[in-house]
Amino acid sequence: IKTILGDYDAIHVRRGDKIKTRKDRFGVARTLHPHLDRDTRPEAMLIRLARWIPPGRMIFIASNERTPGFFSPLSI
Repeated sequence: IKTILGDYDAIHVRRGDKIKTRKDRFGVARTLHPHLDRDTRPEAMLIRLARWIPPGRMIFIASNERTPGFFSPLSI
């Protein structure tokens, strides 16, 4: 990857299977990770990543997110 991208930072964002909700014993849909969807959206990630990664850096995102272009807001 470094040959293709040059110097870069990488993160792993697990979303798909961890965001799914399941019904609890009372029939209420719940997730084991209630803030994961909010915290792994591009807008929230941009705020968090700004602490460690300067603007303009190449970021490689490994994820099981199925929505094409989901992380596009992170591109410059």
